[in-house]
Amino acid sequence: MGARSPRRVRVPVALRRMRVHRTVIAAVILTVALTTAFTAALIMYSSQAADAAVRSALRGASGTAISLQGASPLVSTAQASAEIHDGVSDALGGVAVTVYAAPELDLTLPATATSAREAGVLLTTPDLAAHARLVAGSWPRAGASGGQVPVVVDQAAAKILHAGPGSRISTTTDNNADATVVVTGVFAPVDANDPYWGLDPLAGAGSEESGGFTTLGPFYTDPSYLSHGTFAAEQMEWVADPDLPAIGSSGLGTRATALSAALSRFASSGELGNPGPTTRLPELLASLAPAVLVAQSLVDAELLELLIVAVTALFIVVRLLSEVRETEAALLWARGGTGAQLIRLRAMESLLLAAPAVVIAPFAASPLAAAISRLGGGQSAPWPHVAVPPSVWIGVAGCALAAIAVILAPAFGSAVSPMALRTRRGRQAALTALGRAGFDLALLAFAAFAGWQLLSGGSIVGTDQSGNASYDPVAIGAPALVLAAGASVALRLLPPAARLGERLTRRNRTLAVPLAFWQTGRRPLKLAGPVLLTMLAVATGVFSLSERASAERSAADQAAFSVDADADARVAPGTFTAADLAALAASPGVRAVSPLFRAVFVPDGGNLQTTLLALDPASAGRTVTLRSDLSAVPLSTLMNDLSGGLDAQADIPAVATQTFADTLHLGVGDLTSVSLGSGSTEITVRIVAVVHGFPTISNAGGGLIVSEATAKLAPNEVWLRDSSTQTPRGLPSGAVITFRTQLERQLDSAPLTEESLRALLAVALATMLLALCGLIVSVLSTRAERSAEFALLDALGFSRRGRIGTLCLEQALLVGLGALAGVGIGVVFGKVLIPVATLTAAAAKPQPPVTVLTPWPQVLAGVAVLLAAPLATFALSGTRRRQTAAVLREGADR
Repeated sequence: MGARSPRRVRVPVALRRMRVHRTVIAAVILTVALTTAFTAALIMYSSQAADAAVRSALRGASGTAISLQGASPLVSTAQASAEIHDGVSDALGGVAVTVYAAPELDLTLPATATSAREAGVLLTTPDLAAHARLVAGSWPRAGASGGQVPVVVDQAAAKILHAGPGSRISTTTDNNADATVVVTGVFAPVDANDPYWGLDPLAGAGSEESGGFTTLGPFYTDPSYLSHGTFAAEQMEWVADPDLPAIGSSGLGTRATALSAALSRFASSGELGNPGPTTRLPELLASLAPAVLVAQSLVDAELLELLIVAVTALFIVVRLLSEVRETEAALLWARGGTGAQLIRLRAMESLLLAAPAVVIAPFAASPLAAAISRLGGGQSAPWPHVAVPPSVWIGVAGCALAAIAVILAPAFGSAVSPMALRTRRGRQAALTALGRAGFDLALLAFAAFAGWQLLSGGSIVGTDQSGNASYDPVAIGAPALVLAAGASVALRLLPPAARLGERLTRRNRTLAVPLAFWQTGRRPLKLAGPVLLTMLAVATGVFSLSERASAERSAADQAAFSVDADADARVAPGTFTAADLAALAASPGVRAVSPLFRAVFVPDGGNLQTTLLALDPASAGRTVTLRSDLSAVPLSTLMNDLSGGLDAQADIPAVATQTFADTLHLGVGDLTSVSLGSGSTEITVRIVAVVHGFPTISNAGGGLIVSEATAKLAPNEVWLRDSSTQTPRGLPSGAVITFRTQLERQLDSAPLTEESLRALLAVALATMLLALCGLIVSVLSTRAERSAEFALLDALGFSRRGRIGTLCLEQALLVGLGALAGVGIGVVFGKVLIPVATLTAAAAKPQPPVTVLTPWPQVLAGVAVLLAAPLATFALSGTRRRQTAAVLREGADR
């Protein structure tokens, strides 16, 4: 018997048919993979960057440890510490908390000391040797007797007490029991910033003046000396140190509320000794909550814009795939295939096309997110190597299911017989136009509602019943919907524009130009996809880049509005003397000094705090920067109006902000009174001008600006025009100086602000890449589809250069018109939407209002890339020429 031939492995039909039309298949896979990967990366970046930003903000803040001080608890120290630990940990969502407890006893020092009113503090702390190092002597031990208490003191207390190892200090307890404190050693903290040292009631100073007493120490002893009897502790110090790196960005507002409630519960607990808390942690968590929400909202809004561009690109490549699959489906139906079999075949194919994205995207998310964190320059923390979070898997699954639905949907409406296919193609234009009209109307209505919701709310985030910032999905989706609706409506202009171009170029001496317009007008639905994709990509890119540029400019404007001059120095209480001003003017780097008086008052008939600025009009013009849109007249004119002096009724000329004028219903020429403090100075002012805003006036009630000399008010603040960032010489003791450039860097480099700005740039780049993918595939399919047409023109003598020129001109018309419309849509809607989409970290409107900027060099560079890539593809593919006779024999209708 002869040897059997090896059995051939049967390859499933779905896999075999993916070997043909490889360009379209690869385009579908690439589009789905890019969309899913970018979505996963943005989700991971948003989550990890927000967590890192919160950790960075908490790590750099002071007062995050929780100090509690009260009477000795009625329960054991261990039980009380456990209750505090559990209460703080539960309030913060179960994060680890380290609790230190220190029993404490007040001592009276002998009258022979430097003052007759001196006291000391005796306390015990856990693990003192682990947090301090001995400088001299030894640690205290249990076992002493005869009223002697061995103690150690830190270097500051030892210096004040002139004490060292072996020193003895006689003291008396509150119940008149005598005790001799014996110093056995002197120590220094290993880390003075360790929250552990919050147990020191004197904060490491060694002494404290309060209520006429000088408290010295503290004296640290062994726990056995304060456990019972004569030296039983009378009060207790606790420090609860949460694990701040474990506090993420979610639920910050809830944690702040829960922590405040827990601390209030401790303070009212008699069992715990009613300990009063000292901490800034609830306040910090509450302030970070709206900042996280603003950053998350902006990232989500950008993600929706990216998804709309991605879906458009996917529709383009899927439409190309559907066209070739319709012909195959009709052939399979003619050979006995059923509708159910064809649907199953297409379903299997959609699963195979989406499978690479599901495999690649979760693992590409972290590297892409790390790349996003480095966009735009600036410093970025090392990207953590963490497991893929569930939110990323959910995003990947959602993108994959959406892609499967888009790929599979055409199969349910495909013609399955050759006759039906021919009929369907014959009336495709009318049906598609009808369907598109309905889609346009629905999308336009939905976008109008979302845009109205955003504009009426005045913010991309909403407010809950308590007035706190909350997530508003409709407002967040408004920019993406408005951009999509604008592009969809603008698409209707393509057919009439093509027909107009054809008429204008009919008498052109070359065939390429009118032929390009004629093809565009003859096949508007076929070319609608690339035009729509170009419009959406360019509009999204313009919007994202404009929002980024506007946010960066807003940070500079906010800093200038808050500080106004190069530097702002304030002294309170007190005033700047003439000698102080002269010394400041002579300080190196200072080029101008403008004194002013600042006060806050509540005007009669109003209930909002209002700012009064009494400045020197002559010098203010050299230091103040007033943005042109804040005043209808120049700053010099305003200063001249203020320096006009008193009128006949001794009224002082004043410039009012619009908010102040609206609150009190005042206008130019009206009078109002200003009372500065109870029973103190009261002045009457006459409004000579009203401005939209004035630097450093950010009160809810606005403000008034008057002349310092006219109002006769001594300056308590100066504005400096200073070329350096060094504290100038001559600044009085206690004065606080703020530099505008430092505040600008602080606002611009805030971690949560950087997260949003980098996401904006990432979305602009991602939309560009997706658009290029869709356009290049469209170019390649157009060339293949029209090979018979160009073979006929070739036979009639149409040159290869003419053919390539026609294709390139046709593509330039499509991409050019789409890009032009996209730029217009992005700029127009940016002017409307960016002012309401840009918020401060507190989810408030920035002061002054945002100025919308369009970074034209970046926009034009992106448009040039979108235009050049398809043209280069046409030019390169046009050099490959098939035999004209062979193409004509295949027939035009393939």
